[in-house]
Amino acid sequence: MRRLFKILMYLVILVAVLLGGAAAAWLYAPSATIAGIAEAQVEEATGRKLTIDGAVERRLFPVIGVKIHDVTLANADWAESGPLATAASADVGVRFLPLLTGALEIEKIEIEQPEVIIEIAEDGRRSWEMEGFDVDSGAAADFEEQTGLPEPSDIGEGGGDDVVVVFDRFAITRGSVTVIDRRAGGAADPIAIADIELEGALPSLDETLTLTGSAVAQGRPARLGVTLESPAALARGDLAKAKADLSAEGVAFDFDGAFRQGGAAPEAEGALSFTLDEDPARSAWIRALLPESLDPLGGVDVNGSFTAAETGVDATMTGDVGFREQATAFTATAKAGEGWAAGGAPVTLALDASNPLFEAGWDGSVSAGDASLNGDLRFASTALRDFFEWLGLGPVEAPAGAFERVDISARLDADPMQGALTALDLTLDESAVTGEMSYDLTGERPAVAATLRSGPLDIRPFVAMAGQGAPAEGGGAGAAPAASGGSSGGASGGGWSKEPLDLGALQLVDAKIDVLTEGLATPVVTLNRTHVVADLTDGRLQTDVREMALYGGAVTGEAIIDGSTGTPSMSTSLDASGVALRPLLRDSAEMDWLEGTGAMKLVVVGRGESLDAMMRSLNGTGSIDFRDGAIIGVNLAALARNIGTLGLGGGGEEQKTDFAELTASFFIEDGVANNEDLFLSGPLLRLTGAGAVDIGAQTVNYRAVPRAVASLTGQGGDRDSAGIAFPLLITGPWADPSITPDLTGGALDSLEDLLTNPDAAGALIEQIGGEGGVGDILEGGGLGDALEGLTGGGSSEEGGGGLGDALEGLTGGGEEEEGGGDLGDAIRGLF
Repeated sequence: MRRLFKILMYLVILVAVLLGGAAAAWLYAPSATIAGIAEAQVEEATGRKLTIDGAVERRLFPVIGVKIHDVTLANADWAESGPLATAASADVGVRFLPLLTGALEIEKIEIEQPEVIIEIAEDGRRSWEMEGFDVDSGAAADFEEQTGLPEPSDIGEGGGDDVVVVFDRFAITRGSVTVIDRRAGGAADPIAIADIELEGALPSLDETLTLTGSAVAQGRPARLGVTLESPAALARGDLAKAKADLSAEGVAFDFDGAFRQGGAAPEAEGALSFTLDEDPARSAWIRALLPESLDPLGGVDVNGSFTAAETGVDATMTGDVGFREQATAFTATAKAGEGWAAGGAPVTLALDASNPLFEAGWDGSVSAGDASLNGDLRFASTALRDFFEWLGLGPVEAPAGAFERVDISARLDADPMQGALTALDLTLDESAVTGEMSYDLTGERPAVAATLRSGPLDIRPFVAMAGQGAPAEGGGAGAAPAASGGSSGGASGGGWSKEPLDLGALQLVDAKIDVLTEGLATPVVTLNRTHVVADLTDGRLQTDVREMALYGGAVTGEAIIDGSTGTPSMSTSLDASGVALRPLLRDSAEMDWLEGTGAMKLVVVGRGESLDAMMRSLNGTGSIDFRDGAIIGVNLAALARNIGTLGLGGGGEEQKTDFAELTASFFIEDGVANNEDLFLSGPLLRLTGAGAVDIGAQTVNYRAVPRAVASLTGQGGDRDSAGIAFPLLITGPWADPSITPDLTGGALDSLEDLLTNPDAAGALIEQIGGEGGVGDILEGGGLGDALEGLTGGGSSEEGGGGLGDALEGLTGGGEEEEGGGDLGDAIRGLF
């Protein structure tokens, strides 16, 4: 307020009292010289050009006065609407004799027909805001040098040498203000405040300062009244009463109180009220003067009372504030003890606010000394998406039932450099979280820490909201890139991303996060009780899985992502046991062809500039041990039995290969996992395998050898049990591999061995065949007759033939008959 007073008085003196060293100089100095001094002083102080185009009238007795005509003050250089202000004339008269005693008694200040044009640019700039405005610039010193009068900056400073300012009459007649708002593309009509009449008086410092006025704002009458009893009492440090009221259609403001200045803190007390019509058309003239951030302001109805002194402060305010078509009711109270103004005592602040979208509150303290907050906060909403849209942060796209309800309470202790959120209790929809969080900005980089505990959480809706609910087309888990035909080729049409990995975000903050949840549903997997601790330091993120209940099993492990070096790197160690494979693989990799209970160990490291490069660089070891499971979609036991029955067995069996155990170990080198010891054991079946899975190319090239054996033993079965083998090739993309028989010759090795020993063959075939096998097919004879027929013993009947004949037909020997074929055709016929 004091600074504003100095500015006003400075301009008054510049325009009115360019006195020189003597009366003669004042009377006879050229008008252009006087006008030039005034123009230069105003431009130096404001940065805006002042132009006096009309006459300069001077008088010396009984008052020293000057009246200037046709005055113009330039607008901002970007404004398009003309000068900021013009006036037909400005007339100022100052009594001469009081100047000799250090008093400034102004007989009158009259400004006729001032016109002010305020322009608001599309980006929110306002033309009356003057950057670099400085009343204490060199203009003040120049003025004293040129006029011999005290510097305007000395007026109202306090002390015995101050210039005492009073005035008999201050008047503005036939004034107008026009506001041009271009924030809406210039489409809005100008806001006009016309017929401005303002009159004030301060006959002496012991009398009442009065200021009354009227205007027509947007075609509606408005009135202003201000009174300040005994400014002298205020200057002495006594209590001075004051009143102010503004009334117009659409807006009203009232204040009734008292002020006292001096001491460690100014004193004030009083009551105030403010109302603003919710209809912008009725209050547009005052809304244009509000800060841009309050543009969506609706109706306002606020009432408050306060007392403030060096000994303390006590204030209360209640009311309703409209914002984007929602009225928010609030109550605020503030209390503080001695020393509050200097920041030595915190201000106790209580705030409650609510509207149909939310309820919020704060009970605590605010300290100006260290800018700290200490207290309890709360917030609740049953229409969270609508709340975000109301704040201008929406619309929020979320699945039905998600991001609808929130209830949060916590203790906040914070200052600009450090803070903590403790006793956190957060419920979002059906998910609840408790814990504490903190931040520290005093180190090399910001540091955050959190300890969080929760019941079952479902984050799938929120991942979907962030646009991460599904893998990108052509990549991610379960994608099916084209086969490369080998174990080391690249996958065309898909595969891992080759975009450069940017781990720079890991360098922005240090963090220590400890999370324990009773369950977590993600777009990839569903976890039960899980305890994870993450430590991000200097760009290196280490995540320790201390406990994870995963699909009926348990998992522990560690994962490290290092972005602190030039090339990103990662390492993982994993130990899982008792995990149900089918739901795990179905959720995480869209693979639905393997079930059972699994144990797995894995240690792997890699580095690369992209995810593709990192996958191709992997090195490590691992092992699997699956029990009591099945391979879905293929019946290896049935295939093996068909060999044993020469394709004469029953069909229509379920396409599923049960196994009692499935074990393997592998090593990973340059992104290719190699295995030599795959072993599957089940009733009447053994399977061995070897090959490679190219992780980088997402392809598989593997040879599995199922073997029909005469043993019902599952787990612990003999790996080398004799049987009939039929090798298979598994090749192509790992999400959809192709399984075909290996007809390179090894398929018949075990069959030829058995045929050289008919007795052993018969026993094996009888056990393998089972129901629908050889025993049932060859009716009317025992095993001996069957073997005799197979080996060619006895007389040959029509349609009969011994094993030799059968082999001859299989191999294409002898006379070719219709329907005949070679070995390959016969073997394919088994399937």
